[in-house]
Amino acid sequence: MKNFLLLFLTCIFLIGTLEITLRFLPVATGIRTIVPVNDHNPIFHVEPNRDAFYSSGWNFLMAHKKHINNIGFMNKFDYNTTDPRTLVAVVGDSYVEAFQVNDDEPFYQDLTRDNPNLRVYSFGFSGAGLSQYLIWAQYAHEKYHNNFLIVSVVSNDFDQSLKKYKFYPGFYHYDEQENGSLVLVRRDFEPNPYIKFFLDHSYLAKYLVYNLRAHKIFELIQQRFTPKNQYVNNVPLQVDTAHEQDSYRVVDAFLRDLPQYSGLSPQNILIMTDGLRASIYNPDEQSIAQNSFAAKMYNYLLAQAHLLGYNTLDLHQPFSEHYKHYQERFEFPTDGHWNALGHQVVAETIEKTSWWQQTVNSQNR
Repeated sequence: MKNFLLLFLTCIFLIGTLEITLRFLPVATGIRTIVPVNDHNPIFHVEPNRDAFYSSGWNFLMAHKKHINNIGFMNKFDYNTTDPRTLVAVVGDSYVEAFQVNDDEPFYQDLTRDNPNLRVYSFGFSGAGLSQYLIWAQYAHEKYHNNFLIVSVVSNDFDQSLKKYKFYPGFYHYDEQENGSLVLVRRDFEPNPYIKFFLDHSYLAKYLVYNLRAHKIFELIQQRFTPKNQYVNNVPLQVDTAHEQDSYRVVDAFLRDLPQYSGLSPQNILIMTDGLRASIYNPDEQSIAQNSFAAKMYNYLLAQAHLLGYNTLDLHQPFSEHYKHYQERFEFPTDGHWNALGHQVVAETIEKTSWWQQTVNSQNR
């Protein structure tokens, strides 16, 4: 009994010491509390008007503060329903959330600085797919009446838009009906009050979840022992035929539904895809990457979008050209998301498109 009491008191002392110590270190806070998603509030966002702190790993890499604006999206600027300036909405996942870079560095902030006569509002969180982008596009149109839309697409946006492969709490996904059609369904979300309490008040809990990702320990172990050459752009190099066909169907459904949800014609929408960046740095991987699942999906999306009158942008070429001249990478050494340079190249490339120069700027004059 005495040994048990001594062990218990030692554990309490160690936990208390860690709690106190971590309060003086740049522990990640995450995006804080996600607002419940249900019939009353169908739009995924987080508690507004607050700051969040980002850092990565046990040693607090890339530490900086991020702002969550007045409607609960990751953006340094508040959104205004009465501002008369031309509005460009941007929807996407973690590449639009842009937690990994400072508030001034996402590509939409570059667009804002370069074009003071218009507004660029971002709507994006990690984990979202094409199906969820429709909902944020609808929200942007109904609440802020945006004139234009940019859709940022990365390689895991396709299959993860199907309920059969992923059904993320708070998000919308396509669900296959008996007749074979795809319709959007939502998985409601209610924050767990106990988890919320610990993550709000315990720096040790924050550190374990956001820095060490202890809740995904088995997934991380599996990834560590999975050969890296089996993945391209963070998705499997190849998938089975049924999986691939399902992803093509998601693209078709998304392009079909986007004008209705966004309230915009395809001519006012830009769909852009990430580059196959690993193959840019290593020419030996180019042939593998060009035949990968990611490449197939990007090519299909861009081709079908073009046929339907959407504006398209493949970021692979501008990334390749920039790297050929400067030999600078577009992501962090320990994180595959775009770094500040990556976002800068994205913004510059958007501004060079004929869509931006002839359509967006013509309305902005």
